[in-house]
Amino acid sequence: MKISMQAKPVKIKTLSLSPATHSPLTHHPMRGKSLLQRQPKKKSKHPPSAFGSATILPDAGNQPEPSQSDIERLQGNKKFINTIVEDSLKDHPQDVLHGSRSLSMLIPNFSRTPKDWDLFSPQEQKRALQLEAEIDKQAGCDIAQTQYRHVPKMPFTPEIPGTGEHLYRVITPKIKGDPEIDVMDRPKELDTVRKHNITHESLIEAHHKATTRRLRQPLMAQKALSDMKDIEAYWKKRGRPTKK
Repeated sequence: MKISMQAKPVKIKTLSLSPATHSPLTHHPMRGKSLLQRQPKKKSKHPPSAFGSATILPDAGNQPEPSQSDIERLQGNKKFINTIVEDSLKDHPQDVLHGSRSLSMLIPNFSRTPKDWDLFSPQEQKRALQLEAEIDKQAGCDIAQTQYRHVPKMPFTPEIPGTGEHLYRVITPKIKGDPEIDVMDRPKELDTVRKHNITHESLIEAHHKATTRRLRQPLMAQKALSDMKDIEAYWKKRGRPTKK
């Protein structure tokens, strides 16, 4: 008996893969993502910034780079920035001046020498960029820049009064000793007063802030205590006001 060794032909079926049945080794942009991750991200008016780091915003002044002679000229004329900020505050009554600059205007013989500017604004990013652009315009060169820094709330602790979440700092890094301008989002229900055609944080608010910072922020305790004593001495002569 003869045995045939001829094998029968085997038909190979082709397998069609849809995107949902790709091999795990094949990358697919939607694989492993939840529905929440697939949704388009909403744009925020505030640029991303990790705590402790600053993001430099795109130039707002549209001026040429400063020359060495520009820097030397501006180094001896730092007061022009103060004039810009004061005029801007007068033109924008919704912005609020606070800190040592404000106290020096509200209290005669204020003991600390103010250096920087501290502002609250309902349009903090826009106002900071406007100040940057005005400084560059008057300087005639790109001398100022705006930094953004996110200020997170500290967990398990009460909120420090007068502290916002978003900080925009206008600086002139190439000029030594120039005042920094800090613009933060304006707190809700902030008590204010008007003096010298500028909106100020009230002394009641400033005293409450200084009291809180003296107890919670050791690095600022000495300044806070000094501000408290100046405000209390002023009240002793004039009488303590009441909130509106």
